[in-house]
Amino acid sequence: MSQYPRLKALQQCRFLLRRRDQVALALLAALALLISLFEIATAGMTAVFAQVITDPQSGAKTLQKALFFLSFEDVVSPHRALFVAAVGIGSIYLIKNVLTGIELFARQKAIATISIATRERVLFSYANLDYGQYLTKNSSFYNAIVSGAGTACGALVPVFSILSEGLIAIGLCSFVFSLNPLVTGILFGLIGVFFFVFSKWVLPIFSRLGERLFELGFLSSQSLYEFFHAFKEVILLNKREVFIGFCQKYGTESENLGVLKNTAQELPRLVVECVFVGLFVGVILFSCAQEALPSTLMAALGGYFYAGFRLLPSINRISSQWAAFEGFLPMIDSTYREMQKNLHAESLQPCPELTLIHSLSLKNVSFQYLNTSREVLSDITLEIQKGEMLGIVGTTGSGKSTLIDLILGLLKPCSGEILLDGRFPVASSHWHRKIGYVPQALYLVDGTITANVAFGCGDQVDVARLHRVLAEAQLKDLVDSLPLKEETIVGERGIRLSGGERQRVAIARALYNNPEVLIFDEATSSLDSPTEARLMETICHVSSGKTVIMVAHRWTTLRECNRIVVMKKGKIEKIVSYEELVREQV
Repeated sequence: MSQYPRLKALQQCRFLLRRRDQVALALLAALALLISLFEIATAGMTAVFAQVITDPQSGAKTLQKALFFLSFEDVVSPHRALFVAAVGIGSIYLIKNVLTGIELFARQKAIATISIATRERVLFSYANLDYGQYLTKNSSFYNAIVSGAGTACGALVPVFSILSEGLIAIGLCSFVFSLNPLVTGILFGLIGVFFFVFSKWVLPIFSRLGERLFELGFLSSQSLYEFFHAFKEVILLNKREVFIGFCQKYGTESENLGVLKNTAQELPRLVVECVFVGLFVGVILFSCAQEALPSTLMAALGGYFYAGFRLLPSINRISSQWAAFEGFLPMIDSTYREMQKNLHAESLQPCPELTLIHSLSLKNVSFQYLNTSREVLSDITLEIQKGEMLGIVGTTGSGKSTLIDLILGLLKPCSGEILLDGRFPVASSHWHRKIGYVPQALYLVDGTITANVAFGCGDQVDVARLHRVLAEAQLKDLVDSLPLKEETIVGERGIRLSGGERQRVAIARALYNNPEVLIFDEATSSLDSPTEARLMETICHVSSGKTVIMVAHRWTTLRECNRIVVMKKGKIEKIVSYEELVREQV
């Protein structure tokens, strides 16, 4: 953190806000200032009201001065002073509370809107993130940051509470100071000393607690994620106590730190209450020593009473909200850093005129992942003709899947280039629209077959197209046998489907957008031989007339390929036909 972490956090919050959010918050600040003026007016009217009760004649004169803007004569005569004072204080208090209610609603609405917008901006920044950069973190980290982005905007709640209550406190303190500068100055000086000590030595503790609580939140989220996503392995390996122990460990520490933080937040309230009781006692003793008139004393005490009644909770809220703001600092900082890092992230290039007419070519392509020193691919040169079926085979670690990610445009070469017809880059959303991709492990949402095939389409599903691709992927018989047909729930990660059925869903999803190019990345490697054979029949059927790139671990899968690229240690060892590959294997 910088030398002024709170100022830095406010600057970071400003970066996270859109222009219209800043305007909305400025209007809220103006409304808070107006409310503080009404608070001062209420305190003044309370002091006048107390004077009217003890000395109507003197109180009427004071009230007449307070209502100087009214031109009516004798509007506050002594016998009407109490009535006018009561109506005045009630009216001002009513208006103040109506404005306070409006300000509270507007503040919560604005902060909720800002929170949603910030989360959306963080998600969009990650959506534009380079895939290689994305692979440097695990999903728990991204979940924590996106969740924390919305939570970080919650820092605006204590900031505005401090601003609002601070304006009120300044106004009321100025009013009380005008009643008795000496006593008020001494006691407020004591409060100032306390808050100096509090901010110098106590608030940094809250900042450290916030950092640790943020870290514990991430660790707790990660342990829960691992527990539920590896549930079968946890049970079979009898590791329940280990994973539950992690959750309990992080949860217990988090709760203990929360107790410490919440207890410490109450310390300023206790000190401020003692100071204000001392203020009342001090005013009475000082007035008695000066032999002040009872009416004068009542007016002062009336003003002190309302100021104390309003200032005590105000100062308590300021101190507790300040401590709460300290707890938000790590979340603000992490959200800001991620937004800054991704602000200039390379996004996909728009190429609306992109088309594949002749070939896709890779020229002297090399690649290594971030934070590593080993090249995964080295000097790859390959040309894939439109309409051909190309096979890629090799042992584990030979670079097959990395090569596919480069062709997909998800990864960018460290050197060399990948172009369509020598013109268009593959790092383009227009290229992605022409691709149907079938991975080895398909992500299936816990929804219907329809939702998984028409992935991300929501309610905009083309039913005719859906039925066509289900038939092409040879899923029609399965779907027709189910009671709910294509509206059958597949379960989390497709747990209610067999391996072969999940891969057919993957093929149907790839076909749904009518792609020109089909890419199969070891789509049959986890299947048994009979299932693989049936699925290969499906693949050959749906691939007719399309450009196909098929990655396989078993060379027998590539029987229908025109050419087969043999990968070894990140390089192309050779390019052969299936018959040549078979002869070499014999």
